[in-house]
Amino acid sequence: MNYMTRKIFLALFALGFSSQVLAVGMIWGESNWGEADWGEEEVREPVPRPADPVPVSQKIRSITGGETDAGISAGAYADNGSPAYSNTFNSDDYITIVTDISPDSGDVGTNGELIVVLLSIVGGQQQWSFLNVDGNFESWDLGLATLGAAEVVEPLEETHALTIFEGALQAGKHRMAVGYMADGGPLIYTAKAINITVSD
Repeated sequence: MNYMTRKIFLALFALGFSSQVLAVGMIWGESNWGEADWGEEEVREPVPRPADPVPVSQKIRSITGGETDAGISAGAYADNGSPAYSNTFNSDDYITIVTDISPDSGDVGTNGELIVVLLSIVGGQQQWSFLNVDGNFESWDLGLATLGAAEVVEPLEETHALTIFEGALQAGKHRMAVGYMADGGPLIYTAKAINITVSD
């Protein structure tokens, strides 16, 4: 992702988020989530996706403002015996967050990057994070040079299914934006973030 593209993306992304919530960030409990020690990581078998389709994001945009036929779906569900996609959970729920990214037809076959950025407010603390190529969330300082990809794809295929998170989330409000960038092309992303609220 080149410097100018990242600069434009960050400006649009930050404006979109700050217009709906305070300039807040992501704190999701770690062992898998960075430096903080949030307790033991629970090891479980993956929870199958619900039978319903993953919720489709209604606003998919290119940072250039150009037309795109890309599609991005993302959703969260709990292991509750009859999983269904939802936006509200309890802090003791075992939650899985997934996304399906279908690049623009003109980008299929080129190399690219899949990007997941998260923003939360938990207990009054604020932090941004991004999903890195190791499958872990890293704290992000909003610096252009420190934003990493969730996956480097060579080449982009018609659809990429990605599990973003599995585990228990801290109580708070969480927002997620998903996107991709083809080599030499603009960033395509969810202009309307996915919202997740977790209660105690």
